[in-house]
Amino acid sequence: MVKHIWIITGGRVDLDWLSSLWPALLNEQEENRVITADKGLLYAKEAGICPDKIIGDFDSLPADILKEYEKLDIPIRRYPPEKDYTDTHLALMWAVEEKADKVTIIGGTGSRFDHSFANIGLLSYLLNQGIEGEIIDPNNRIFMMDKEHTGEKTITREKKEEYVSLIPYTQEVTGITLTGFYYPLKNETLEIGISRGISNQLLKEEGTIAVESGILMVIISNDSEWGRS
Repeated sequence: MVKHIWIITGGRVDLDWLSSLWPALLNEQEENRVITADKGLLYAKEAGICPDKIIGDFDSLPADILKEYEKLDIPIRRYPPEKDYTDTHLALMWAVEEKADKVTIIGGTGSRFDHSFANIGLLSYLLNQGIEGEIIDPNNRIFMMDKEHTGEKTITREKKEEYVSLIPYTQEVTGITLTGFYYPLKNETLEIGISRGISNQLLKEEGTIAVESGILMVIISNDSEWGRS
């Protein structure tokens, strides 16, 4: 059975969105576990989600919230604020330690662009560990892929108006082939710093992406009340 670890971290979380989708986000065919990172514990509490593990330096979490969970039989790992890794990174390392097959990050984006950008970069850490990783929020699904760990990827449309953008994470990504897209590609190369891969769309409900070399970041986006930047 696939072990799917959900990480709720301290970025921006739309609680109405999370509360309305949870537990519908969970797949009954998977072993689901939740790790909260720092303020992510507050978000989990407010959304009615009970974590399986708690981690962080807790510098952005109200002390009374942590004390409440200290009374429960839930593993907690505490770190000092002066540390080498972010709370989200530490949570991912714990997920790797727990032999996760899949990791989904909630709260990985927000007003701190440095943290958002670093969290997106952490998807490459999961990719190199052979773990399927994704960041989700009400507007975006973000993941990385390559030939070695991912192979050909099938994209399924979840909303009528969705955009699929391809952004090279390495200097270049070669052999990109898109099937079922409005703008098809066949054995093409995308280079970092070029916006050619932005705002493609599926023609039907599914399409496929394949690459030959390099790491490709895929962002599936929609416009809603969060807006576009």
